[in-house]
Amino acid sequence: MLSVDLLEFSLAEAQQAADAGDAALAFTLAGDVRDAAVQIGHASLQARSLLTMANCALRVTGRLRIAFDSAQHAAFLFEQSGDLAGECAAQGCMAVAATFLAQYEDAVESGWFGMRLAESLPPGPDQLMACHCLGVANYFGKNFDDAIATYERGLRIAASCSPPVNPFQLHLHQAAAECLRYTNARALGHPLPPLDRLEAQLAESTRLLQQHPGQNISLAPVIHWNNVVTHAWASMLLHTWRGDLAAAQAELTRTEPWRERLAQRWIGAAIDGAHAELALLQGDVAGAMHWAREMQRTADRFGHEAIALLSHQLLMHLHELQGATRATLDEARRMAIREQRARCESLKGRARLIEWRLDLREQKASVQRLADQSSALEQMALHDALTGLPNRRQLDQRLSDSLRAATARHVCVALIDVDHFKQINDDFSHGIGDAVLKELASIFDHMVRDSDLAARWAGDEFVLVLHDAEPALAAQVCQRIERAVREHDWGTIAPGLAVSVSVGLCQAQAGDTVASVLERSDLQMYEHKRQTRHAH
Repeated sequence: MLSVDLLEFSLAEAQQAADAGDAALAFTLAGDVRDAAVQIGHASLQARSLLTMANCALRVTGRLRIAFDSAQHAAFLFEQSGDLAGECAAQGCMAVAATFLAQYEDAVESGWFGMRLAESLPPGPDQLMACHCLGVANYFGKNFDDAIATYERGLRIAASCSPPVNPFQLHLHQAAAECLRYTNARALGHPLPPLDRLEAQLAESTRLLQQHPGQNISLAPVIHWNNVVTHAWASMLLHTWRGDLAAAQAELTRTEPWRERLAQRWIGAAIDGAHAELALLQGDVAGAMHWAREMQRTADRFGHEAIALLSHQLLMHLHELQGATRATLDEARRMAIREQRARCESLKGRARLIEWRLDLREQKASVQRLADQSSALEQMALHDALTGLPNRRQLDQRLSDSLRAATARHVCVALIDVDHFKQINDDFSHGIGDAVLKELASIFDHMVRDSDLAARWAGDEFVLVLHDAEPALAAQVCQRIERAVREHDWGTIAPGLAVSVSVGLCQAQAGDTVASVLERSDLQMYEHKRQTRHAH
């Protein structure tokens, strides 16, 4: 079995491979770590390996359902192991994956939860990434004002960080939010929003992209190049909507060499959409229709439901421009079907989540049952079955601990023997004898302090261990016990029954063992019996 250190090393290699865009190596290494972590019961390693796989599926391969499910499992494990930063990161990954699957309610829920968790963390990349993920969920879900407010909050956090964090990604996605705000207003027939904010965010992100001051939210190369292309895409849309054909064409040309090398290949669908916008600017509606359909095919190829929905929206706009009412309605119907499919998948996911939670609850209940059974077995192993008092095994353990303690000389040990117990069994039955032992156990247990110990030694013999007791005080306790036994109403157990005990008391000495101190108590007990017989 691999050591935890080797598993940590393998996981670090998996994370490096994912950052470099090597999905095959990242999944292989992280999967091996996950399997080993399951075998050794290491919840933290299992959670981190699952999150590595989720991030790789989200950022590199575009396998969005795998990304969401893996991140969801990781979030549960992080919660169990008390890793707040890990749980926050897993919730953020869930938010983005759910967004791209067009499951916006799940996305915003995970995004908000991740951001609230991040509030307990110090200002830094974790809080900024939480803001980014919630912002993505909001602007794809058409909550544009909430998205902008979330990114503005992120910018305030970035300004308070030490060392400083480069907020390039926050500005870039504010620009992306403004792009979607514009296309959404156009599709709904609303007044088009001014482009000034989009232009300002792109200008700031351009400045930050060129300067690279401080620490970025994500320094992974795979994310950096995706962001560069996203910046070029948003810039091209801005130039297109401003009517600057040459500038738009230049930005579009700049993105093409990177298209096939991008980790997030679905970004190609966004570039197809940019082609459509450019064709529309040139008055080529047929060309725009072609690129809008390419946008949809690319989105479908990589399972990016959110961009596929945007392609439906763009196609509806193009059909309207042509006056094709029937085609517009057909496209709206196809869009509604896709939205319904996404909602159904979201509901199925919630059902799976409930099953998962129930399984987890059952696992916890099973663990508790095992713990209870273990506790019961331990109770049986250390307690006498008849009287319920600690048994000889527990007495040996606890008396041995007391004798080793620095205060051993303040320990007194009393051995108690039931007088004529065999005669009680013979005259009244063994059942009555058992009842006598149980009643005596109750008397002894109630007459000693919580810090003391009353135990059944063997047969009709009991032992009291009295802590912090001088011999004179211990002798008084023994006398009270003898008197309580004599005066007890034994007739309630059997008419004519009378019970008495003999007690041998000694004080522990330096170097005493359990055997030696009990031997002296035993001798004192027999001396007590001899004196009692002579007295009568």
